[in-house]
Amino acid sequence: MTTIEIEREKLYSYYNWAWILGLVTIPLWFLFFKAIRRSTDYYTVSYNEGNIYTKRRFDWCGFVLYNVENAVPFARITNVSLVQGIVSEKLGIWFLKIQTAGNSGPSSPELVIQAPVNPEELRDKLLELSRLASSNAATNEVGT
Repeated sequence: MTTIEIEREKLYSYYNWAWILGLVTIPLWFLFFKAIRRSTDYYTVSYNEGNIYTKRRFDWCGFVLYNVENAVPFARITNVSLVQGIVSEKLGIWFLKIQTAGNSGPSSPELVIQAPVNPEELRDKLLELSRLASSNAATNEVGT
């Protein structure tokens, strides 16, 4: 059996730096997560007869870093799925992922609604509105 040598001193140095960087970054992570928590105060979801909208603002210490506003027409919705991971299952929250025609795949939904109240009912309502919008669009195309 051949033994592979390891540069132990460099490895020790690597772990020492990783430990020091970890100590420095932990307080920064707490600040970052506090900012993420504040961004949920500016998170809204709404819909009308034609579109579903989400708005989210992310600010840091009073400075707005970015605003995100999405609008997805119901006629383009192809799939609405409920997703729940290990932590979200323990907390009892769901993520509603909306995919559209022309989307880049299942790993990147067009829109994600975070922690909706009554997620199953909302999913069914969005699918129903999507079917109605698609059938109305098809009827309008045939009629013209």
